[in-house]
Amino acid sequence: LQCNGKALGDKAVWVYREWIRSSVAQNKPYDKFVKELLTARGSSYKNPETNYFRVLREPGKITEDVSQTFLGTRFNCNKCHDHPFEKWTQNQYYQFGAYFARVAFKKGSLPGEEIVYRNFAGGEVKHPKTEKDVPPMVPFGTARTNGPDEDRREPFIEWMASKENPLFAKSMANRTWSYFFGLGIIEPV
Repeated sequence: LQCNGKALGDKAVWVYREWIRSSVAQNKPYDKFVKELLTARGSSYKNPETNYFRVLREPGKITEDVSQTFLGTRFNCNKCHDHPFEKWTQNQYYQFGAYFARVAFKKGSLPGEEIVYRNFAGGEVKHPKTEKDVPPMVPFGTARTNGPDEDRREPFIEWMASKENPLFAKSMANRTWSYFFGLGIIEPV
């Protein structure tokens, strides 16, 4: 979950860690927890879940982390080319990243504070081969399209936690299994 003191600073890492601990202690449903994390915005101190984005900072890194952490799928290879052994394509990598392209950062008023916000003045992912803007699209199935004033992350999260996407639940089940038994049901190669 990118709870990294070197990248975030002491205060931010501790409020973020406390948000995670409190969410678990409240028995917050996993889909709600992930939605709060991936749609976070505001002050890194007042809305600690924003710190997840502060470590990753760019659509490509967010794409790779979200796909591996919450879908149990590595999207690293298809950044440069279609995946040689999986069904994932280079186009899917940039379509996935487009959901997070408008996440932006600015300094806050307190020392070390940063504000995570949605950039209304652009923020697109360009395909490296065509240099054209890539529209957001989920890797399989369908996600509702959002209005021009809606955060792109909203329909993505709805799709990710939906029954249409079996990877979300499988990934969490595998992670939980690995924590209790030392080895996941499916171990990444």
